[in-house]
Amino acid sequence: HMPGAVPGDIKYADVNKDGSIDSRDQILVDQTNIPQMTFGFNADFRYKGFDLSVLLQGQADAKQFFGGYFPVMSYSLGNFLNWRAADRWTPENTDAKMPRASYENMNNNTINSTQWLINADFLRVKNVQFGYNLPTRVSKRIGMENLRFSVSASNLLLIYDHMKALGFDPETTDYWYYPPQRVVSFGINATF
Repeated sequence: HMPGAVPGDIKYADVNKDGSIDSRDQILVDQTNIPQMTFGFNADFRYKGFDLSVLLQGQADAKQFFGGYFPVMSYSLGNFLNWRAADRWTPENTDAKMPRASYENMNNNTINSTQWLINADFLRVKNVQFGYNLPTRVSKRIGMENLRFSVSASNLLLIYDHMKALGFDPETTDYWYYPPQRVVSFGINATF
């Protein structure tokens, strides 16, 4: 244990096996918020007068760091404080995922460690558009060349998101970034 450790503090590994936990036990973690893989999938489907377009995007093998000592203001956005407190160690909850609560700004739990690396992989339904073109014979009867109805949605769904509990978007590397909003639009295109 670190000097001054109390029940509920994070346990650190004695990496160099010298019998003490100190700066010589720090290791290089080859995981960053820059994904090793980004991907996307775009598909268009058409059947009779209907059309559907779908765009998926995502990233894999990325981690976001949410630990160490940062002023609480850094986490005022999102649900960081709730995430940090929801499953914290207490004498009644000894199998907790989070260390104990503390009034101290600097303690054994504010040291940088892999405890605070959060998986930032995700798959997002970035855009979906569904439309219907009236048959030409019908649109011509009402005095139009073409009449199309559509509905589209952006940022419709986020799948496999480990950062959801924190209230942050996994695509960002900036805590102050405002996440993309879900937008649903309806449209009518008429050609005379």
